[in-house]
Amino acid sequence: MKMNRKQSFKDKAQMRILSILCLAALCFILNPSLVRAEKGNSGASTTSIKQQRRSIKGHVTDSKGEPLIGVNVVEAGTTNGTVTDIDGNFNLQLNTTNAKINFSYIGFKGSTVVVGNKETLDVILEEETSFLDEVVVVGYGTMKQSDLTGAISTIKTEELQAESPRSVQDLLRGNSAGLNIGFANSAKGDADLQVRGKNTLKAGSSPLIVLDGVIFEGDLSDINPMDIASIDVLKDASSAAVYGAKAANGVIVMMTQKGGRGGKPVISFNASVGVVQSANQPKLLSPEGFLAWRQDYEIGKRSDDYLNQYPQIFQDPRKLEGVNALDWYNYDQKDPVQTVTDEQLLRTWASRLELKSPEIDNFILGRTTDWADKVFHAGLQQDYQVSISNRKDDVTYYWSIGYTDREGIIVGNRFSTVRSRLNLESTVTSFLKVGLNAGFASRNEGYLQSDWSQMSRISPYGADEIGNTDVDPYLWRYPTTDVTPVNPFYDNMYRDRKDLRHTLDANLYAIVTLPFDIEYQVNYIPYIQWHEYFNHDSSQNFDWSASGGRAERSTSKDFR
Repeated sequence: MKMNRKQSFKDKAQMRILSILCLAALCFILNPSLVRAEKGNSGASTTSIKQQRRSIKGHVTDSKGEPLIGVNVVEAGTTNGTVTDIDGNFNLQLNTTNAKINFSYIGFKGSTVVVGNKETLDVILEEETSFLDEVVVVGYGTMKQSDLTGAISTIKTEELQAESPRSVQDLLRGNSAGLNIGFANSAKGDADLQVRGKNTLKAGSSPLIVLDGVIFEGDLSDINPMDIASIDVLKDASSAAVYGAKAANGVIVMMTQKGGRGGKPVISFNASVGVVQSANQPKLLSPEGFLAWRQDYEIGKRSDDYLNQYPQIFQDPRKLEGVNALDWYNYDQKDPVQTVTDEQLLRTWASRLELKSPEIDNFILGRTTDWADKVFHAGLQQDYQVSISNRKDDVTYYWSIGYTDREGIIVGNRFSTVRSRLNLESTVTSFLKVGLNAGFASRNEGYLQSDWSQMSRISPYGADEIGNTDVDPYLWRYPTTDVTPVNPFYDNMYRDRKDLRHTLDANLYAIVTLPFDIEYQVNYIPYIQWHEYFNHDSSQNFDWSASGGRAERSTSKDFR
């Protein structure tokens, strides 16, 4: 019985194997393409593997076409990635089908590109403008704006540079709440700064200036506004915790331009040429208005009895009413005359109005001078700057040189300067950086400005004693000694002046990175100023002749 059961099991197994073989044969006969399809799928799988391992090449630049170094290039969803080289090129082996590549770089918006069937990619990354807005420079480093609790205003100067600012004050004017800047109408463009108003009676109220992390000792005119990258205005008491008592009036923190983003050097040239003139200038009295003012002045000094005794004594003799011209002329004559000429009448009238001899002569001849037109003019202003910047491997640099020559709205008001800045930084090792921020300026402040305050005092009939209108206006003068007003150009005819200032400010620093994210920085901050001054007042000037003229010369060097 046992032998029969074993034999039965063997027979059933053989029957099942035979049935499977028959079924497979039948399927092959009915649809032989299944086997070919399987073979085809095997080939597609092999091809897919080959596609997964294909490489993609590309080039990454910024919006200006400059290559970006060190851009992170990562296959989406994987850790497979690389970085761009010094020319902005990359080569990446792909691991997935329908691959996407993510591009990321500090200061730029991220970008995701679908590879598809492409073999090369040209990618342009856009600058992330809000990236800088989130960071504020404070006395003790930088911090996110969202974490900032103090009263700080941040000014980005990139857009303001298109306005061709004359000075740092122009960058600040109207761009920071609580910062008051005085009106600057000179060619130099300097003005006082006050943070939240004047807070002292006698001491200085100007804020502390910090340039590239160190206190700036020089004049703001020594800083080229085109070199400024950003400005932070610290307005509350927290600034005093960092800078001490010097920060009692607030702090203005300025950061200058640094090196480029790599690739080829970036060369920039800026030129600005314009004309400046006085706006809404009050009109001076016309010659007729001046005589009417003198007439009112003389009448106001006299008593009613005097005016009744000499009717119309200060009236224009050509407009007398009810008074004989001869009687009018003899009012103040010791020896009365029987006849009088028109010129005698006019000279007497001008003398009664207290016009001086040169004025009377020019009044008779009808010669007048528009002093406002002589003192104010359309001043030419020129600014030129060229800069070069780049980042190579572990070194960044920025170097600029600029020339400024400006005339003000007043004749003789002028300012010229040459300024240069060099910023260098090098990563020596992974834990050590060294750098240099240096600025040099040479400015000329020896130009002689006309005394425009005399313009409103001097008579429109006050020219030279000859009354020759062809004479150069710089030579016109009052020759008499008893005239209070002075020709606006008279003193400058007899004065020579030289006023040159050369300044050098620098910061040589080293930054050591220590464990636990601690940085130690050491700075050497020299400041040197050379000043050459010479002034000579000639004895040929009538007012200075009694003292024999005077001269002064000084040379100084200030080192801090």
